[in-house]
Amino acid sequence: MRTVLALLSLAALLLPVTLGAEENPLQQSVQVGMLVADPDQAGDRIEGWAEAQGGYLLEKSSERVVLRLPQARLPLLRGFLEGLSENLVSYSPQAADLREQLSQTRSGLRSREAILKRNLALLDQADAAGTLAIEQELLSLIEEVEGLKARLAALSLDQLYARVEIALSFRESPLPKDIPSSFGWINQVSFYALVEEGF
Repeated sequence: MRTVLALLSLAALLLPVTLGAEENPLQQSVQVGMLVADPDQAGDRIEGWAEAQGGYLLEKSSERVVLRLPQARLPLLRGFLEGLSENLVSYSPQAADLREQLSQTRSGLRSREAILKRNLALLDQADAAGTLAIEQELLSLIEEVEGLKARLAALSLDQLYARVEIALSFRESPLPKDIPSSFGWINQVSFYALVEEGF
């Protein structure tokens, strides 16, 4: 049991964390509302365009499309959507600074790894009761380290890829207001008057 835990602890310590995009502390997102002739067709075209730009789809329906787009390709998004839509109703870009979250997560990871190393060194010196207590703490620390590394990976993804949410609206063709009947007498009837009289 001790050997297995020691290997697990070392594995958790040695796994590299991919931070990436250090020079970009911003998480960008865009909320879009657009009017289209065919929502399903528009969704397919948006998906194909995003994949061609190196992005990927998160969600797609006839009402909305959610995707991730490399931040470097974000300046191309508005022009593409304007060409695709009948009317770009809204286009709201937002940005959030990730530096504080990154700093806190990295600091937490460093402290957990330091405690993990210390407890691993104590493991061989402990008696049976102490060994059990240390092993339980090691398992808890390993979970925390893995969670913090997953958090860093998610923040790194946010640095690289913008989140784009597009609401699709469909405008139905309006019915013609005045359609003259081939029966002349119908064109002279006031339906409003008939309704008022309780027809």
